[in-house]
Amino acid sequence: MKTPFNLVSTAILGGSYDEETQELDLTFSNGRTYTLHNVPKTVVEELQDAPSPGNYFRERMKGRY
Repeated sequence: MKTPFNLVSTAILGGSYDEETQELDLTFSNGRTYTLHNVPKTVVEELQDAPSPGNYFRERMKGRY
């Protein structure tokens, strides 16, 4: 079951994460929602704690999950 969360970000509105399946849904400011697969919980926590979640996504997640 995916647990929703909010982010303080101009690029990413929020998301939801399923720890069991390691699926992460992210909704961006353009209205699109993307599902990322095999995302470790630690990466989701780092995204949530990042000063700029948009930068964190671009630098550490995009193209990897």
